[in-house]
Amino acid sequence: MKNKNFVFYGFIIAFVMLFLASAVIFRVYNIEILPSQFYGALIGVFITAIVTAFLLRGQTEGDEKREKSVKVFEKKQEVYHCFLDKLKEIIQDGEIKVWKKDETGKIDTSVDDLKDIFFQLANIQMHINSYDRLNDLLDKLNNLIATMNEFAESDDSDKQKILGTIYSRIYQHITEITTILREDLYGDRKQTGSDMEDNMSKILDTLEINVTTKTLDKFGLQKYFWETLAKKLEEKGYEIMSNSADESRIRLYYESKRPRKGRWFGIKLAIKVNENLTVPFKIECWNTYYYGFPKKDSSDLIQNALPVNLKKDPKWYGRTEVEEKKRLDWWTMKGKGFEQLSDTKRRDSFMNSVVDEIDKCIKEFKQKAKNIGI
Repeated sequence: MKNKNFVFYGFIIAFVMLFLASAVIFRVYNIEILPSQFYGALIGVFITAIVTAFLLRGQTEGDEKREKSVKVFEKKQEVYHCFLDKLKEIIQDGEIKVWKKDETGKIDTSVDDLKDIFFQLANIQMHINSYDRLNDLLDKLNNLIATMNEFAESDDSDKQKILGTIYSRIYQHITEITTILREDLYGDRKQTGSDMEDNMSKILDTLEINVTTKTLDKFGLQKYFWETLAKKLEEKGYEIMSNSADESRIRLYYESKRPRKGRWFGIKLAIKVNENLTVPFKIECWNTYYYGFPKKDSSDLIQNALPVNLKKDPKWYGRTEVEEKKRLDWWTMKGKGFEQLSDTKRRDSFMNSVVDEIDKCIKEFKQKAKNIGI
Protein backbone atom coordinates (compact mmCIF):
# COMPACT_ATOMS: atom_id res chain seq x y z
CA MET A 1 0.00 0.00 0.00
CA LYS A 2 2.84 2.40 0.88
CA ASN A 3 4.62 1.53 -2.38
CA LYS A 4 1.49 2.41 -4.34
CA ASN A 5 1.23 5.82 -2.64
CA PHE A 6 4.94 6.48 -3.26
CA VAL A 7 4.52 5.76 -6.96
CA PHE A 8 1.41 7.97 -7.13
CA TYR A 9 3.04 10.97 -5.44
CA GLY A 10 6.25 10.47 -7.47
CA PHE A 11 4.21 10.53 -10.64
CA ILE A 12 2.59 13.83 -9.65
CA ILE A 13 5.94 15.44 -8.76
CA ALA A 14 7.51 14.29 -12.04
CA PHE A 15 4.53 15.66 -13.98
CA VAL A 16 4.85 19.04 -12.28
CA MET A 17 8.64 19.22 -12.92
CA LEU A 18 8.10 18.25 -16.52
CA PHE A 19 5.43 20.94 -16.88
CA LEU A 20 7.72 23.65 -15.41
CA ALA A 21 10.67 22.55 -17.48
CA SER A 22 8.60 22.62 -20.65
CA ALA A 23 7.28 26.06 -19.78
CA VAL A 24 10.86 27.39 -19.35
CA ILE A 25 12.31 25.66 -22.42
CA PHE A 26 9.57 26.78 -24.72
CA ARG A 27 9.48 30.22 -23.02
CA VAL A 28 5.84 30.00 -22.00
CA TYR A 29 6.91 31.64 -18.75
CA ASN A 30 9.85 33.91 -18.12
CA ILE A 31 12.01 32.22 -15.50
CA GLU A 32 12.74 35.50 -13.72
CA ILE A 33 9.03 36.18 -13.04
CA LEU A 34 7.93 32.56 -12.77
CA PRO A 35 7.86 32.51 -8.94
CA SER A 36 5.69 35.65 -8.77
CA GLN A 37 3.32 34.24 -11.41
CA PHE A 38 3.16 30.97 -9.55
CA TYR A 39 2.33 32.63 -6.24
CA GLY A 40 -0.18 34.92 -7.93
CA ALA A 41 -1.93 31.91 -9.32
CA LEU A 42 -2.01 30.29 -5.89
CA ILE A 43 -3.47 33.44 -4.33
CA GLY A 44 -6.13 33.54 -7.07
CA VAL A 45 -7.05 29.94 -6.40
CA PHE A 46 -7.21 30.60 -2.66
CA ILE A 47 -9.43 33.68 -3.06
CA THR A 48 -11.71 31.81 -5.48
CA ALA A 49 -12.00 28.95 -3.01
CA ILE A 50 -12.93 31.31 -0.17
CA VAL A 51 -15.56 33.17 -2.24
CA THR A 52 -17.01 29.89 -3.49
CA ALA A 53 -17.18 28.56 0.07
CA PHE A 54 -19.07 31.65 1.27
CA LEU A 55 -21.48 31.45 -1.66
CA LEU A 56 -22.16 27.76 -1.11
CA ARG A 57 -22.61 28.33 2.61
CA GLY A 58 -25.08 31.14 1.99
CA GLN A 59 -26.97 29.05 -0.54
CA THR A 60 -27.06 26.10 1.84
CA GLU A 61 -28.40 28.23 4.69
CA GLY A 62 -31.01 29.74 2.37
CA ASP A 63 -32.11 26.30 1.20
CA GLU A 64 -32.33 25.09 4.80
CA LYS A 65 -34.43 28.10 5.83
CA ARG A 66 -36.67 27.69 2.79
CA GLU A 67 -37.13 23.99 3.46
CA LYS A 68 -37.83 24.68 7.12
CA SER A 69 -40.33 27.40 6.21
CA VAL A 70 -42.15 25.06 3.80
CA LYS A 71 -42.34 22.30 6.44
CA VAL A 72 -43.61 24.73 9.09
CA PHE A 73 -46.24 26.06 6.66
CA GLU A 74 -47.40 22.55 5.76
CA LYS A 75 -47.59 21.65 9.46
CA LYS A 76 -49.62 24.79 10.19
CA GLN A 77 -52.01 23.84 7.42
CA GLU A 78 -52.34 20.34 8.88
CA VAL A 79 -52.95 21.68 12.43
CA TYR A 80 -55.53 24.25 11.27
CA HIS A 81 -57.37 21.73 9.11
CA CYS A 82 -57.46 19.23 11.99
CA PHE A 83 -58.95 21.96 14.19
CA LEU A 84 -61.65 22.73 11.62
CA ASP A 85 -62.39 19.01 11.21
CA LYS A 86 -62.88 18.73 14.98
CA LEU A 87 -65.26 21.69 14.93
CA LYS A 88 -67.14 19.95 12.12
CA GLU A 89 -67.59 16.82 14.26
CA ILE A 90 -68.85 18.85 17.23
CA ILE A 91 -71.28 20.88 15.13
CA GLN A 92 -72.65 17.74 13.46
CA ASP A 93 -73.15 16.11 16.87
CA GLY A 94 -74.80 19.30 18.13
CA GLU A 95 -72.95 19.23 21.45
CA ILE A 96 -69.53 19.06 23.11
CA LYS A 97 -69.28 15.58 24.57
CA VAL A 98 -67.49 15.22 27.92
CA TRP A 99 -67.30 12.43 30.44
CA LYS A 100 -70.78 11.30 31.38
CA LYS A 101 -72.26 8.59 33.55
CA ASP A 102 -73.98 5.78 31.69
CA GLU A 103 -77.11 3.94 32.80
CA THR A 104 -75.10 1.81 35.23
CA GLY A 105 -73.54 4.85 36.89
CA LYS A 106 -70.09 4.31 35.42
CA ILE A 107 -68.24 7.21 33.85
CA ASP A 108 -67.76 6.83 30.10
CA THR A 109 -64.33 8.25 29.20
CA SER A 110 -64.28 7.01 25.61
CA VAL A 111 -65.22 10.40 24.18
CA ASP A 112 -64.18 13.81 25.48
CA ASP A 113 -64.48 16.62 22.93
CA LEU A 114 -63.37 19.23 25.46
CA LYS A 115 -59.95 17.63 25.93
CA ASP A 116 -59.57 17.26 22.19
CA ILE A 117 -60.22 20.97 21.75
CA PHE A 118 -57.63 21.80 24.44
CA PHE A 119 -54.93 19.91 22.55
CA GLN A 120 -56.05 21.32 19.22
CA LEU A 121 -55.69 24.83 20.67
CA ALA A 122 -52.27 23.91 22.11
CA ASN A 123 -51.12 22.90 18.62
CA ILE A 124 -52.43 26.16 17.23
CA GLN A 125 -50.64 28.11 19.96
CA MET A 126 -47.31 26.52 18.88
CA HIS A 127 -47.73 27.75 15.31
CA ILE A 128 -49.82 30.92 15.36
CA ASN A 129 -47.87 34.13 14.76
CA SER A 130 -49.71 36.40 17.19
CA TYR A 131 -51.20 35.90 20.65
CA ASP A 132 -53.73 38.64 19.87
CA ARG A 133 -54.87 36.49 16.96
CA LEU A 134 -55.06 33.48 19.29
CA ASN A 135 -57.24 35.42 21.76
CA ASP A 136 -59.45 36.52 18.87
CA LEU A 137 -59.79 32.88 17.82
CA LEU A 138 -60.77 31.84 21.37
CA ASP A 139 -63.40 34.59 21.45
CA LYS A 140 -64.97 33.38 18.17
CA LEU A 141 -64.85 29.77 19.39
CA ASN A 142 -66.65 30.80 22.58
CA ASN A 143 -69.37 32.49 20.49
CA LEU A 144 -69.83 29.31 18.46
CA ILE A 145 -70.18 27.12 21.57
CA ALA A 146 -72.60 29.62 23.14
CA THR A 147 -74.81 29.49 20.04
CA MET A 148 -74.85 25.69 20.08
CA ASN A 149 -75.70 25.65 23.79
CA GLU A 150 -78.50 28.15 23.25
CA PHE A 151 -80.09 25.87 20.67
CA ALA A 152 -79.58 22.71 22.75
CA GLU A 153 -81.16 24.29 25.85
CA SER A 154 -84.19 25.76 24.05
CA ASP A 155 -87.58 24.06 24.24
CA ASP A 156 -88.41 21.58 21.51
CA SER A 157 -91.41 23.72 20.59
CA ASP A 158 -89.11 26.69 19.88
CA LYS A 159 -86.33 24.89 18.02
CA GLN A 160 -88.09 24.93 14.65
CA LYS A 161 -88.71 28.67 14.97
CA ILE A 162 -85.09 29.59 15.72
CA LEU A 163 -83.40 26.97 13.53
CA GLY A 164 -82.77 29.31 10.60
CA THR A 165 -81.27 31.98 12.87
CA ILE A 166 -79.07 29.41 14.61
CA TYR A 167 -77.72 28.09 11.32
CA SER A 168 -76.95 31.62 10.12
CA ARG A 169 -75.09 32.39 13.35
CA ILE A 170 -73.12 29.13 13.24
CA TYR A 171 -72.14 29.91 9.65
CA GLN A 172 -71.03 33.39 10.73
CA HIS A 173 -68.91 32.02 13.60
CA ILE A 174 -67.25 29.42 11.35
CA THR A 175 -66.48 32.12 8.79
CA GLU A 176 -64.89 34.32 11.47
CA ILE A 177 -62.74 31.45 12.73
CA THR A 178 -61.68 30.56 9.19
CA THR A 179 -60.80 34.19 8.48
CA ILE A 180 -58.42 34.29 11.48
CA LEU A 181 -56.68 31.07 10.43
CA ARG A 182 -56.48 32.23 6.82
CA GLU A 183 -54.86 35.50 7.88
CA ASP A 184 -52.25 33.64 9.92
CA LEU A 185 -51.46 31.28 7.05
CA TYR A 186 -51.50 33.62 4.08
CA GLY A 187 -51.42 37.09 5.61
CA ASP A 188 -54.75 37.69 3.91
CA ARG A 189 -57.80 38.82 5.88
CA LYS A 190 -60.67 38.53 3.44
CA GLN A 191 -63.90 38.70 5.37
CA THR A 192 -67.22 37.69 3.89
CA GLY A 193 -69.42 40.61 3.12
CA SER A 194 -73.06 41.18 3.88
CA ASP A 195 -73.98 39.91 0.40
CA MET A 196 -72.67 36.43 1.20
CA GLU A 197 -74.50 36.37 4.54
CA ASP A 198 -77.70 37.48 2.80
CA ASN A 199 -77.25 34.74 0.22
CA MET A 200 -76.74 32.16 2.97
CA SER A 201 -79.98 33.32 4.64
CA LYS A 202 -81.80 32.91 1.32
CA ILE A 203 -80.40 29.39 0.95
CA LEU A 204 -81.60 28.46 4.45
CA ASP A 205 -85.06 29.87 3.71
CA THR A 206 -85.24 27.94 0.44
CA LEU A 207 -84.24 24.65 2.06
CA GLU A 208 -86.97 24.92 4.70
CA ILE A 209 -84.70 23.17 7.18
CA ASN A 210 -86.49 20.93 9.61
CA VAL A 211 -85.32 20.15 13.13
CA THR A 212 -85.72 16.65 14.53
CA THR A 213 -86.52 16.72 18.23
CA LYS A 214 -86.89 13.97 20.78
CA THR A 215 -90.45 15.05 21.60
CA LEU A 216 -93.18 16.35 19.30
CA ASP A 217 -94.81 19.74 19.86
CA LYS A 218 -98.31 18.32 20.23
CA PHE A 219 -100.08 21.64 20.66
CA GLY A 220 -98.30 23.29 17.73
CA LEU A 221 -98.84 20.31 15.42
CA GLN A 222 -102.54 19.98 16.18
CA LYS A 223 -103.06 23.74 15.79
CA TYR A 224 -101.29 23.58 12.43
CA PHE A 225 -103.39 20.56 11.39
CA TRP A 226 -106.76 22.18 12.01
CA GLU A 227 -105.81 25.61 10.67
CA THR A 228 -104.34 24.13 7.49
CA LEU A 229 -107.26 21.74 7.04
CA ALA A 230 -109.79 24.61 7.23
CA LYS A 231 -107.76 26.71 4.81
CA LYS A 232 -107.38 23.95 2.23
CA LEU A 233 -111.05 22.96 2.43
CA GLU A 234 -112.04 26.57 1.75
CA GLU A 235 -109.64 26.61 -1.20
CA LYS A 236 -111.53 23.57 -2.51
CA GLY A 237 -114.69 25.65 -2.43
CA TYR A 238 -116.32 24.21 0.69
CA GLU A 239 -118.38 26.41 3.02
CA ILE A 240 -117.43 26.13 6.70
CA MET A 241 -120.52 26.26 8.93
CA SER A 242 -118.52 26.21 12.16
CA ASN A 243 -115.00 25.62 13.41
CA SER A 244 -114.53 24.72 17.07
CA ALA A 245 -110.91 23.56 16.58
CA ASP A 246 -109.46 26.83 17.78
CA GLU A 247 -106.45 27.47 20.00
CA SER A 248 -108.38 27.58 23.28
CA ARG A 249 -110.14 24.27 22.57
CA ILE A 250 -106.87 22.55 21.69
CA ARG A 251 -105.30 23.80 24.94
CA LEU A 252 -108.29 22.52 26.91
CA TYR A 253 -107.86 19.16 25.18
CA TYR A 254 -104.33 18.77 26.59
CA GLU A 255 -104.66 20.62 29.88
CA SER A 256 -107.80 18.91 31.19
CA LYS A 257 -107.25 16.31 33.93
CA ARG A 258 -110.42 14.55 32.90
CA PRO A 259 -109.54 12.18 30.01
CA ARG A 260 -112.53 12.99 27.82
CA LYS A 261 -113.22 16.58 28.67
CA GLY A 262 -113.02 18.87 25.68
CA ARG A 263 -112.25 16.01 23.31
CA TRP A 264 -115.02 16.46 20.73
CA PHE A 265 -114.37 19.38 18.44
CA GLY A 266 -113.68 19.95 14.78
CA ILE A 267 -114.84 21.54 11.53
CA LYS A 268 -118.38 21.39 10.15
CA LEU A 269 -118.99 21.88 6.42
CA ALA A 270 -122.23 22.76 4.66
CA ILE A 271 -122.83 20.30 1.80
CA LYS A 272 -125.48 21.40 -0.68
CA VAL A 273 -127.41 18.34 -1.93
CA ASN A 274 -130.00 20.28 -3.95
CA GLU A 275 -131.69 23.67 -3.98
CA ASN A 276 -133.74 22.80 -0.90
CA LEU A 277 -131.43 20.54 1.05
CA THR A 278 -128.09 21.29 2.73
CA VAL A 279 -126.60 18.78 5.15
CA PRO A 280 -123.63 18.98 7.53
CA PHE A 281 -120.39 17.09 7.02
CA LYS A 282 -118.05 17.02 10.00
CA ILE A 283 -114.35 16.37 10.58
CA GLU A 284 -114.07 15.71 14.31
CA CYS A 285 -111.40 14.95 16.90
CA TRP A 286 -111.58 12.54 19.80
CA ASN A 287 -108.22 10.78 20.11
CA THR A 288 -107.64 10.61 16.40
CA TYR A 289 -109.67 12.49 13.81
CA TYR A 290 -112.52 11.04 11.74
CA TYR A 291 -115.14 12.41 9.39
CA GLY A 292 -118.59 11.76 8.01
CA PHE A 293 -122.27 12.82 8.07
CA PRO A 294 -123.68 13.45 11.59
CA LYS A 295 -127.42 12.98 12.29
CA LYS A 296 -127.84 16.28 14.11
CA ASP A 297 -129.25 19.04 11.88
CA SER A 298 -129.31 16.63 8.91
CA SER A 299 -131.92 14.61 6.98
CA ASP A 300 -132.75 10.89 6.82
CA LEU A 301 -132.95 11.23 3.04
CA ILE A 302 -129.17 11.03 2.68
CA GLN A 303 -128.81 7.53 4.17
CA ASN A 304 -128.99 5.75 0.80
CA ALA A 305 -126.44 8.09 -0.74
CA LEU A 306 -123.60 7.48 1.70
CA PRO A 307 -120.29 6.07 0.41
CA VAL A 308 -119.79 2.39 1.24
CA ASN A 309 -116.75 3.05 3.45
CA LEU A 310 -118.83 5.06 5.95
CA LYS A 311 -120.15 3.07 8.90
CA LYS A 312 -123.31 3.76 10.88
CA ASP A 313 -123.05 5.11 14.41
CA PRO A 314 -125.73 6.13 16.97
CA LYS A 315 -124.94 9.78 16.32
CA TRP A 316 -123.85 9.46 12.70
CA TYR A 317 -125.52 8.35 9.48
CA GLY A 318 -122.03 7.27 8.53
CA ARG A 319 -118.49 8.08 9.51
CA THR A 320 -115.02 6.67 8.94
CA GLU A 321 -111.65 6.91 10.56
CA VAL A 322 -108.66 7.61 8.36
CA GLU A 323 -106.44 4.89 6.95
CA GLU A 324 -103.55 3.69 9.09
CA LYS A 325 -100.82 5.62 7.26
CA LYS A 326 -102.63 8.90 8.03
CA ARG A 327 -103.57 8.03 11.59
CA LEU A 328 -102.94 10.73 14.21
CA ASP A 329 -103.60 9.93 17.86
CA TRP A 330 -103.45 13.40 19.37
CA TRP A 331 -103.60 12.16 22.96
CA THR A 332 -100.69 9.69 22.80
CA MET A 333 -98.95 11.44 19.88
CA LYS A 334 -98.65 8.09 18.14
CA GLY A 335 -99.57 7.17 14.61
CA LYS A 336 -97.86 6.90 11.25
CA GLY A 337 -99.26 10.24 10.16
CA PHE A 338 -96.89 12.06 12.55
CA GLU A 339 -93.92 10.88 10.49
CA GLN A 340 -95.07 13.22 7.73
CA LEU A 341 -96.82 15.91 9.77
CA SER A 342 -93.76 16.57 11.94
CA ASP A 343 -91.54 16.96 8.85
CA THR A 344 -91.81 20.46 7.39
CA LYS A 345 -90.80 19.18 3.96
CA ARG A 346 -93.60 16.60 3.86
CA ARG A 347 -96.39 18.07 5.97
CA ASP A 348 -97.98 20.10 3.18
CA SER A 349 -98.15 17.01 0.97
CA PHE A 350 -99.66 15.10 3.89
CA MET A 351 -102.35 17.74 4.44
CA ASN A 352 -103.17 17.71 0.72
CA SER A 353 -103.72 13.95 0.89
CA VAL A 354 -106.05 14.36 3.91
CA VAL A 355 -108.10 17.04 2.12
CA ASP A 356 -108.20 14.99 -1.10
CA GLU A 357 -109.54 11.99 0.83
CA ILE A 358 -112.31 14.10 2.40
CA ASP A 359 -113.08 15.74 -0.95
CA LYS A 360 -113.36 12.32 -2.62
CA CYS A 361 -115.82 11.14 0.05
CA ILE A 362 -118.04 14.21 -0.35
CA LYS A 363 -118.02 14.06 -4.18
CA GLU A 364 -118.95 10.36 -4.08
CA PHE A 365 -121.87 11.21 -1.76
CA LYS A 366 -123.10 14.04 -4.01
CA GLN A 367 -122.92 11.83 -7.11
CA LYS A 368 -124.92 9.06 -5.41
CA ALA A 369 -127.47 11.57 -4.16
CA LYS A 370 -127.87 12.87 -7.70
CA ASN A 371 -128.23 9.34 -9.11
CA ILE A 372 -131.06 8.40 -6.70
CA GLY A 373 -132.82 11.71 -7.22
CA ILE A 374 -132.39 13.39 -3.85
